[in-house]
Amino acid sequence: MSDSTPRRRTGNSLILFICSNWMKTVLLMVVGFLLIPLLIQTFGFRLFGLFMLVQQLTNAMVAPFRSAVTSTLVKSVSEVRDSKAPGSVSQIFTNGVGLLLILAVCLLGIALFVVLFPAAILNFEPDQLFDLRLAIATEAVIISLIVITSPWLSLFLVCQRPVLYNADLTIRRWLDLISFGLAMLPVGWNIFAAFVLIRMVLKILHATARVLIARRVMREARLDWSLLDRSVMSKLLKLGGMTAVQPFTNFNFFVLDNYLLNIVFGTIYNGIYAIVTQLRGYARRFGSQVFVGTVAIAADIHERGQRQTNIRAMLTVSRITSGVMLLSTGIIVIFFRPMIDLWLGSRLRQDESLLAIMSYQEAVDLVWGMLSMLLIGGILLESVTAASKFLYGMGLVKKYVGVLFGAGLLKFGLSVSAALIMLYAVTDISQFPNASLAFSAITLFCQLIFFGILMPRRIVKLAEITMSTWWWHVLVRPGMAAIVPMLAGIILMMSIPVWTWAWLIISILLVGMLCVPSSFLLLLEHDERQRVLKIANRFPIITRFMGRGRDPEGEGEGP
Repeated sequence: MSDSTPRRRTGNSLILFICSNWMKTVLLMVVGFLLIPLLIQTFGFRLFGLFMLVQQLTNAMVAPFRSAVTSTLVKSVSEVRDSKAPGSVSQIFTNGVGLLLILAVCLLGIALFVVLFPAAILNFEPDQLFDLRLAIATEAVIISLIVITSPWLSLFLVCQRPVLYNADLTIRRWLDLISFGLAMLPVGWNIFAAFVLIRMVLKILHATARVLIARRVMREARLDWSLLDRSVMSKLLKLGGMTAVQPFTNFNFFVLDNYLLNIVFGTIYNGIYAIVTQLRGYARRFGSQVFVGTVAIAADIHERGQRQTNIRAMLTVSRITSGVMLLSTGIIVIFFRPMIDLWLGSRLRQDESLLAIMSYQEAVDLVWGMLSMLLIGGILLESVTAASKFLYGMGLVKKYVGVLFGAGLLKFGLSVSAALIMLYAVTDISQFPNASLAFSAITLFCQLIFFGILMPRRIVKLAEITMSTWWWHVLVRPGMAAIVPMLAGIILMMSIPVWTWAWLIISILLVGMLCVPSSFLLLLEHDERQRVLKIANRFPIITRFMGRGRDPEGEGEGP
């Protein structure tokens, strides 16, 4: 039998995962909100954009395969964790580590080539050569460590330990802010070089700590190189190959545009896209974090033969994902202008490299144009992604993988074609900055087709539900929950003539407070509300605030 933490009930596991994921999201948003203005002010908009591009590209080079192998590990280990076969968990774990070790070596080899010949794939200024090479080298080391140690991170998901999982990711992100603070010490060194080197050292220490802690969480997942088996690796690779389609699709929808903007328009547009990515992250993180860890839960339920429980959980998570995405997207859209002015306005208005290309207002208009299109399709994408996690845990990945692959392939083909037209069929494309919006328009088009039509049809077929049931959960209920908070936000936006940080924070908090009762009453179903209340009653502070007593007899109800 497993030495790991006993299984929790499905509802409790989902709520614990969602709450801890949201706590992590808040802490990550704080880092991004503080760090991005500091990076722009210290390094300049060009170097900032280039650094963010290197981060995205380096991670994107390995993300599809890394995510595939770790997701495969979560599912495979969940299936055999109660097996009496000696060493079964260790064998799967060891072979997964072996696959990712090969991937890390390949990454370092590619990174070495890029460090030696950066001009072959990137567009940058000559004076940025040293900083670019150093950024690529350190980022390659960091990503390689993340790749190699990701199996240990996946053990937190297998054991359904969301607090440890999210604490690990939160600490890793906060190390960026700590690294910047240390680099700013008055030592007289190159601040950018100090920043990336300190960041690398701290993340090496973090990766080591991850392994040591994870080994104590699931002791039966031991690394034993004698258990390496070509047939097991082949099996993991086969399943991982299908799983890699979703990260491949995410790469085309979230990363590809940034690289094409660099090739066609230059590093200034990478800085603009980095702002878009950050704001889009604020809108989507709360929604996308709802389904983190659900593969392990779905696989656990599937192994117990409770298909209908999985379907109900899938609809619940998809509904909450869509609702949270809609609410957070609405807040970003409504308060976009005061937010961007207060957050980055003073830095961007003084950045000479940006002003040499376009005015501050033109830059803001570009951010708004890209962001608005990406947010619309993002709601559909995250909703079907949430559902696909449960289908994957149920062993149905073969049934929907073709749709995801088609989405990524079409997006790649259209975006690359648009880039080639701009490069070779348009004279001096830099004179037409709005042409950069074409990439976001292509993204929206593909998302509407695949995640608004084709993927929902596949989901309802596999889950054996009606299309009206799907749209009731991912569109109607979330829309009902969003009406009152969004109307309040619009009224506030129209009523406040001069925006300050105080007004912005108060307005967002007010709209956020309205989201809580609206979501509780309109987004959650009756049994879900009862479960939330029962869990809330376990905390004395909440109990006293609500004036409710404990209900010990009812706490054991539900799946």
